[in-house]
Amino acid sequence: MLEGQRINLRALEAEDLPLVAEWRNQQEIRRAFFNKSLLAASGQRKWYDRLLDDRSKQFFVSTERGSGKPVGMISLVDIDYVNQKAEIGTTIVGDRSMWGKGIASEMIGVALCYAFEDLGLNRVYAYAIDTNIGSIRAKEKSGFLVEGTLREHHYSNGAYHDVVVFGITRKQWTALKAT
Repeated sequence: MLEGQRINLRALEAEDLPLVAEWRNQQEIRRAFFNKSLLAASGQRKWYDRLLDDRSKQFFVSTERGSGKPVGMISLVDIDYVNQKAEIGTTIVGDRSMWGKGIASEMIGVALCYAFEDLGLNRVYAYAIDTNIGSIRAKEKSGFLVEGTLREHHYSNGAYHDVVVFGITRKQWTALKAT
């Protein structure tokens, strides 16, 4: 288990899949994702079975400290152990009562700590659609710097949207942690 101040991260388990699908299928959450399709339970199970054998992906469920109640999910994907880098992927605060409380930022912070300290990575990067203000703020709050913009990179709801590229290095993260 990875510990934060208000939340913990634990490995995603098969019994979490129905709740993750429920969170991911919420319209407000789904529209912020690059893949906006609805998730089916059968597809979730096949995805999870493949995930178990894939060292390049790690998915975590975020739980409230104390109660253990699941409140969200976050992932590290495209983990490259040779070049010591990974992407912060799926980040969901599925429990609506937790929205706007900095939970996503804390989840990202705990995932960064794990990436840099436990996995020994040197760099973590992330992407966000320009309309996903919550994701952008959470990444900036967590110390990510904007490294660029992929102009008109994502098509959604009849329009092209820019994708913001973020990055943080272990050196940068260590300096932020010291302050």
